Amino acid sequence: MTGTPQHSFIGELTWDRRADAAYLAIASGEPGPRRAASTLPVENKDGELVAALDFASDGTLLGVELLDAATQLTAAMKSAAIDITDGRPAS
Repeated sequence: MTGTPQHSFIGELTWDRRADAAYLAIASGEPGPRRAASTLPVENKDGELVAALDFASDGTLLGVELLDAATQLTAAMKSAAIDITDGRPAS
C-alpha cells in the first residue's frame, strides 16, 4: 500500500494512559451519538482479553477498544490520540 489514503475512516482515537486502554471510533456519516448493540471480545493466543469490537444493531463496526494500548498503538497513533487520562479535554 502506497500513497496517502483518500478517505479517513477513523472518527477519533482516544487513549487513557492510566487504564492502558484506547478506543478507535470508526467515522460515521450519521449525526449524533452511536451505541453499541453488541460487543465481541478478542483474545490473544494465551486466552487474555486484548480488545473488544463494538457493533451497531445493523452489524456495522462502530469501534475497537484496545486493552493493552501502550503495546498495541504505534508511535504515530500515540502521538495523534486524544489523551483522556484525566478526563476528556475541553473543546
